[in-house]
Amino acid sequence: MASNELGDFEAGLMARIFGPVMAVTIGGTAAVAASLGWMKLFPVLAQADGFESKSLSPEAQSAVQLNQEVEKT
Repeated sequence: MASNELGDFEAGLMARIFGPVMAVTIGGTAAVAASLGWMKLFPVLAQADGFESKSLSPEAQSAVQLNQEVEKT
């Protein structure tokens, strides 16, 4: 069983138990709650505005700058 099949099963089960509107409402609320929970647990991730670390080695910083210049052209 693939992960998407498991997700489909869970969604169908929730819709069967609670009805489709309530299942979507519960799922959306749970997704927002999970996001807020992760933001509370990992505040540094919530404040990050990119994937690169500010503590990169000089070689890595020059590679990032070179990549940004190449992407501009």
